[in-house]
Amino acid sequence: FAPVEYFGVELSEHDLRRYSAKRGVSDHITIWEALTFLVCVRVWLVSSATPQVIRLKSDSLGALRAMMKLSSPNRFLNYIAMEVAHHVALEDIDTSCLGHIPGDSNVVADSLSRLYSPAPKSVPDCLAKAKRIHPPERTPEFYRIWNRRPTYK
Repeated sequence: FAPVEYFGVELSEHDLRRYSAKRGVSDHITIWEALTFLVCVRVWLVSSATPQVIRLKSDSLGALRAMMKLSSPNRFLNYIAMEVAHHVALEDIDTSCLGHIPGDSNVVADSLSRLYSPAPKSVPDCLAKAKRIHPPERTPEFYRIWNRRPTYK
């Protein structure tokens, strides 16, 4: 199959603050992988009357595990999993079709994740005919569950 759309985004100051991260520090890679999964759900899955199956392949076992279980001992992964679980519950999404790709063969995703790095990679040739989209910035409004407070009357 040929990709139709793709995205590559730079981590924003909102992202760095929300996840207590610093630019250029690799400690949060698993969180960024999981956040990418959430962005994909928000951008490409639409509400429908029929169940939808997510087929995601990643080189991040930690992110895959958290998205499959929809929970994690890591608080930030758990917050992202809560957001995905919200979609699973409301939109009848099946997240059981997640698979691992060895890191050295994940060339396209690796290139897209480094579009804004100090030594940027270019968009892979296989995406030449695909449309580049621009997902919403992950401002506080992006998160539907995290930090939501119940209201009582």
